[in-house]
Amino acid sequence: MMAKILKVINVNQSEYKSHLKKAIDFYEGMKLSEDKGLWHSAGLNAVHCAISLSDALTIYYLSQRFSGEDHKQASELLSRISGENIAQQTHSFKKIIVKKHMIAYEEREFRKNEAAEIIQQAERFYRWGVSKLAQ
Repeated sequence: MMAKILKVINVNQSEYKSHLKKAIDFYEGMKLSEDKGLWHSAGLNAVHCAISLSDALTIYYLSQRFSGEDHKQASELLSRISGENIAQQTHSFKKIIVKKHMIAYEEREFRKNEAAEIIQQAERFYRWGVSKLAQ
């Protein structure tokens, strides 16, 4: 079996700020959606918050950003960052990303308890990631 090639682009480190801003916006959207009981919106905002924050982190530490279609593969790039808890945070990122298809494309509704779970995961990842970036 051939290993998949990780698609990345080189990015100037200063560009992390725009991705951090997106992550903050998606985080706030997630919280507002949660307050209004908009579970699909809360879930997708959680996913996009995690993606934007992962991009900010990899740009900040590696000067690279994932450019492929399948964001589950972005976890490989995230795992290349040196530091404490990176394996645990990469695992958390994957747990968030894997829910994107279910939230956006499955026929069934995304429920309150499922939203609560992804919100909690996204909040933890968000707090950790933001603490690792200069602001």
